[in-house]
Amino acid sequence: YAQSFPKANETVGYQFMNIMTVHKGLAYVLQYVAPVDKYAENTDMVNNIAKTMLIDAFPHSTSFDAASKAEQHGSKATIHEALVSRDFVEYGVGLQLPPGWDAMVDEFSIAGPQIAVIRIHPPGCDQSIPGEVPTLSVIVEDVGREQMTLLEYKEKSKEYAMNMNGGGMTMMPPPQITKDDAVNVGNFQHTLEYTQTFPNAQAGGHMRYQFQNLMTLHKGLAYVLQYYARQDKFDDYVSAATAIAESLTITDLPPRPASRLEFNSQPHGLKVKVPETWSWLNENKDMGDGRMLVVSFVSGSSNKPDGIALYVVPQSACKTPQAMAERYQDIVKSSGEITSKEGGIAHFTYNADGKVVVVYCRDRYVVECRSEGERVTHHNQDDGVITSVLQSIETDSAKRSNCRYINTHSRFAFDLATSSKVLEHKWGTTSVTYVPVSDDEEQSVPIFTIEVNHEQEHYPDLQTLEARMMAGNDPNNPLKDKKIEKFGGRDFLSFEMQREEKLSIWGPSEEFRSKILLTLRGEESIMCKWEVAGRDWKRYERYLAAIMDSIEVFPEEKDVP
Repeated sequence: YAQSFPKANETVGYQFMNIMTVHKGLAYVLQYVAPVDKYAENTDMVNNIAKTMLIDAFPHSTSFDAASKAEQHGSKATIHEALVSRDFVEYGVGLQLPPGWDAMVDEFSIAGPQIAVIRIHPPGCDQSIPGEVPTLSVIVEDVGREQMTLLEYKEKSKEYAMNMNGGGMTMMPPPQITKDDAVNVGNFQHTLEYTQTFPNAQAGGHMRYQFQNLMTLHKGLAYVLQYYARQDKFDDYVSAATAIAESLTITDLPPRPASRLEFNSQPHGLKVKVPETWSWLNENKDMGDGRMLVVSFVSGSSNKPDGIALYVVPQSACKTPQAMAERYQDIVKSSGEITSKEGGIAHFTYNADGKVVVVYCRDRYVVECRSEGERVTHHNQDDGVITSVLQSIETDSAKRSNCRYINTHSRFAFDLATSSKVLEHKWGTTSVTYVPVSDDEEQSVPIFTIEVNHEQEHYPDLQTLEARMMAGNDPNNPLKDKKIEKFGGRDFLSFEMQREEKLSIWGPSEEFRSKILLTLRGEESIMCKWEVAGRDWKRYERYLAAIMDSIEVFPEEKDVP
């Protein structure tokens, strides 16, 4: 490029040449500058200097790449310069990274059980071509709802890789599993490795990639360090990935107030609190044997769900938990040892239809727990889930029977439909996904989400709903029916949007319609989103009305009841 500079009483033009490259985390620039009228005299000489210039590694390399090319697979890389610590406290992850490397949370990672994806970047690499450079990620996933063991989680991951990376989803051959073994790499206890062929969009043809997934579980969370690269480049960085894995530390996450469901039974005058992961069905059924079935629940695990039923039995002469348990044994025609627990609870088990049924009795209330899987999970004495459910029962003068989701951390609540599901992200930004109906293969399923964000400091000009209502629209995705509505005694800015999504690589696009409802609380924004396929909008509209008619956003100064 050319540039002019003042000199005495005149302006002199200069021409610049910058020949540059990047090598192992360092940039090298050969710069040539001369007056415009003399520039051409030396260009050949400068180009010859550039051609003969050599770049070599330092005697003690500062590059993790140089240290990582160990000959033995899985050997620990040697680092000659101090490592850089990166801590992600809200996800319980600490990393030691080589000089020049960086890690950051991917803000656009997939929603759902994944609560964080931390991308790890080597220096000087173009991340726009996946696999061409080492691609490392730490994935943190909530598996507490599923109550999985490490081997069960590994099998789920393997099934996901086989279904998503091969077969009908991509029209590509399925992955080839190359290693599925227990390991001892830092905190990681298992490795799942496979190869997979993908089309090469730039060069044409196909390219084979190799994947390594190191896994462990810690207090309801799965931690996975995933490394993949082109198969011919995989060994170049596998030791680097292993060294990072060995450095990874896991710490307990800061506790949050537990959310809950509250079920109210008007006929029986009671209220009971249960985990927010359970779904419910209002039964109110006379069993004909002295029991009244009040409500049944299903635990949130799709892997091994428990069926939990709450019965009411007339107290009659039962003055103690032991007497109540003995009477219940007569009703279900069973016998066996009855044990006592704290809080006036008696406990025993019996067999029915080839399954173990766990029974807890308190006063005139009985909870039965039976599993659809291999074992009953919720009667574990350590977690005390069932005993806490029994101890939460209160006499209540409810005017109607309903089940209410209460988020204690972010302070909001709404009613749930029977057989519905709630998925709550317990870490990071509060995000709750609610599916009010069971899966229907012939119909789309509506999704209701609530996100709570501390964003007001980023939008000083949009701190009222009126200001946001006046904000400009995106011409490519205009907002429809923009207005202020009132729900639960609070103003919401509402509008509608539409989008198209291709559900399969060979099928037509599907139109999805959504309604956004936004309210403000102090420095927080609370955004509700209802989305369903446009063809089913009218079919499910009543569910959105029921949610918003029952929604309650608790003010900052008010305790959550």
